Amino acid sequence: MIAFNCMTPQFTSLAITLREALDFTPIISKLDIPILATYGMKDAVALPIAGEHIVASCRNASASFYEGVDHAPLIERPERFNRELNAFATRALSGKRRGAARLLTLLAWARVHRPQARLTLSSGG
Repeated sequence: MIAFNCMTPQFTSLAITLREALDFTPIISKLDIPILATYGMKDAVALPIAGEHIVASCRNASASFYEGVDHAPLIERPERFNRELNAFATRALSGKRRGAARLLTLLAWARVHRPQARLTLSSGG
């Protein structure tokens, strides 16, 4: 994990350090796609308060907070993460929102880059 974090592009690291100076509320409040904000409560990089802000700012957002988890809920609590992502994806796809195409793209990416992850979509209902 440390080696992976060392590969973070310099502009990304800079953006993280400037996060307090940037307010994306006008942009995210206009999003009309399903959003699931997932945060570890011990995360010092992606602060959980950001998830609360996303839910307050976006009409189609929900959040999931993981007690005792740092920056990687998908690694630290994979069963719960996969269960919640499955439920979210199923709802998003059954709602036939514009975000469904983006979600399918994300799932296809995950299938290629994270083949060990096990994610199945239920038929809903």
